[in-house]
Amino acid sequence: MDEIPEQMTEEEAAEFYGNHDLADIWDELELVEESIAVSPRLRESMIYLRLEQRYLVALNQLAQQKGMSCHALMWAWIVEKLEKESKALLR
Repeated sequence: MDEIPEQMTEEEAAEFYGNHDLADIWDELELVEESIAVSPRLRESMIYLRLEQRYLVALNQLAQQKGMSCHALMWAWIVEKLEKESKALLR
């Protein structure tokens, strides 16, 4: 596994962890006890998405191939598309 970068954007982190398996270095990780203040505008909200079964099957297969959850894969795709298409709206 490549060395884990010390600083990454959320997009870089999604890409890095989407392409690497932490199981390979689990014993090398250290526990960090640090509070993080999150701006109210950055807090997450839950959405529900209905998908046809064939799309859900394909999504799960792709996520498994990439070694990530289907939720992480969808999140990465949505963020990537929004960053590309809506930069002005995200400010």
